[in-house]
Amino acid sequence: PATRSKLPYDAIKDFTPVGMIGATPNVLVVNAALPAQTLDQFVAYLKQNPGRVSYGSAGQGSLTHLTMELLKDVPTMVEAGFKGFDSLQWYGVHGPAGLPAPVLKTLNETLNAVLTGADLRERLAAEAVEPQAMTPEAFAQFIREDIGRWTRLARERKIDLDV
Repeated sequence: PATRSKLPYDAIKDFTPVGMIGATPNVLVVNAALPAQTLDQFVAYLKQNPGRVSYGSAGQGSLTHLTMELLKDVPTMVEAGFKGFDSLQWYGVHGPAGLPAPVLKTLNETLNAVLTGADLRERLAAEAVEPQAMTPEAFAQFIREDIGRWTRLARERKIDLDV
């Protein structure tokens, strides 16, 4: 279903996905002063202290904000059995909508060749970015699924960017 957008463009229709550059997994960092050494202990502490713990994010509707929405009153993460807790800060290359197929092919092949080179892989690793070479079609599917996932979460949690 279409959603009301505050942006002057449509992230799906107005761009042609060329290819993904990479993705950085998010991590949970807890103040060492809290009496929690494990995720279970941290969640228990949160439940025992409702409204007393805050967190920092990049702002309303940002990936860090939505990731914390995934965490709210959840007892564990993926390794401990919580399915669906996957939050990647991803980076990609786009061109204008309607990019000619030969240009798109050249751009994607060049991007993927650069991503597999040792020099860039090393530089990206220093920034905790894992290269994710993809075809334009796979990248477009990834974008559609990612936007759908975060849109559903925002609707379920009634997250409005006009706050």
